[in-house]
Amino acid sequence: MKKIFCLLMIVFSFCADVHAETKLRVGYVPGTGFLEEDRSGHFLGYGYEYMEFLARYGDWKFEYIPATTWKELGEKLQNGSIDLLPAVPGDYRSLQNVTRTDHVIGRYAMALITHDAIIHPNMRLGTMSINPPLPSLPTVAKSEGFEYELVNFESFFDMEDAYNRRELDGYIAPMLEPNKAKEVAATFDRQSYRLLVRSDRKDLLKAMNIAMDAMLMDQPSIRDRLTDKYLRSGGTALILNRQEKEYLAEKKKLKTAILMHEKPYSYWENGKIQGVIPRIINQISNDLNIEIEIVETHTPQEAANLIRQGKVDFIADAVCDFSWAEKLNMLPTQSYLKLEYVPVMRRDNSIDDALIVACVSNLLYTQTYVFPRYAEENRLYLPTLKDCFLAVSDGSADILFAPRSEVIHLIEETNAYNLEPQSVSLFSDSLSLGISTSADIRLWRILNKEVNHLDVEKIWSATIASLTAPVTHLSLQWQLYHHPVRVMAALIILSVIILIAFWYKVYLRDKNLTMALHIKNIFQRVFLKIKKA
Repeated sequence: MKKIFCLLMIVFSFCADVHAETKLRVGYVPGTGFLEEDRSGHFLGYGYEYMEFLARYGDWKFEYIPATTWKELGEKLQNGSIDLLPAVPGDYRSLQNVTRTDHVIGRYAMALITHDAIIHPNMRLGTMSINPPLPSLPTVAKSEGFEYELVNFESFFDMEDAYNRRELDGYIAPMLEPNKAKEVAATFDRQSYRLLVRSDRKDLLKAMNIAMDAMLMDQPSIRDRLTDKYLRSGGTALILNRQEKEYLAEKKKLKTAILMHEKPYSYWENGKIQGVIPRIINQISNDLNIEIEIVETHTPQEAANLIRQGKVDFIADAVCDFSWAEKLNMLPTQSYLKLEYVPVMRRDNSIDDALIVACVSNLLYTQTYVFPRYAEENRLYLPTLKDCFLAVSDGSADILFAPRSEVIHLIEETNAYNLEPQSVSLFSDSLSLGISTSADIRLWRILNKEVNHLDVEKIWSATIASLTAPVTHLSLQWQLYHHPVRVMAALIILSVIILIAFWYKVYLRDKNLTMALHIKNIFQRVFLKIKKA
């Protein structure tokens, strides 16, 4: 029995060892954006989250080892003090006995940092000896009109100190935190950053490649998601080249129009345009330091005609769809806002195959989503979304689709209080800036950079605020649909109060009449006595 027990213990220990996580040491430099500790024991950052996801595909436990410089980490990797070195900003070939993984962790541009982002004709620029080759630097220098002398440094901190002492006019370094970048005069030569492993650890390199491949199969957009979360949050640096700055100086003023005319995105009130999109245009104007005029239109067709005829420079809320934009003589930028569409129905209706859908035929989402799903005989074409809400409300149609943020406002404007949106969004559109094809291509490049510079969180905050803003509903119809018990109770109480007031009025009238008759009788008796006397 004792032998059996010992054998079971040995087997259990062996199984525990097999399933135990393998601990690997990962090197990083604090303050570079890869991994940060915002409070004791709490880590975050692009690289940290990437590595933690990766750990689950290899049954690893990562221990993060800080160092002062990347050079120091390179030495630690070579002498075995660390196992992995991710995202080293430089030429990995400067390190001996090192191999990198097949898959990229992230890509970062090299940045030219100068005082106040100003470029002088002759520049003394710092660079690091481990920096990768900079093939585009001569082209950038020629384009921006300056000559340069490169000064090599072994340590980034030594280079930064020399820059702060004004011994350098600028320096070149990877832009690891584009959302926090300052004094960037130009960017060029995007570099790919991968995991570095010591060359003699072939099994570890193979395991990393397999794990990264598996992770990208499950999470193909992980790099984009982490970029939005950590590197684009707050907006990236707005870096314009000399030609783009010259265009803005020559142009002096831009004209734009807006397709949407519904709250909360864009609407006219007391002669002024309000909403999320006008606020974004105002931010663009401030960022580019150029006046932007919003040309007043009242229908999407008016705005579309302006851009088609080249009378405005761009549309502020174009759907990011190149085929659709081409028909309007537009070129879309990258998107800055997503519209989530929800179905809207009467409260007493149910979903079935025979639903009549109310739609605006020339809207893109009608053509891409509604047409393939609803036969011609099941479509009711109407001029505007407001008409669609009225049609579903009065029973002419059964369902419509609208941007979630607009629904509450459209119900309010049309008094269609018997409608309610479904909770699940079925599809979405991405809004971008649509640049006129007759405009200078420099404008498209400028506004494309500006979209990347916009603070996405502020845009969403403005949109969400419109949904949660308190609305005063004075309509009895709205109250009856949303709070029937409360309204009925209020009506009963009001009726009782009116009845009591009416009864009291009748009571006072009868009492006063009785009193008047009594007084009259008294006066009559007195008068008779006086007459007899």
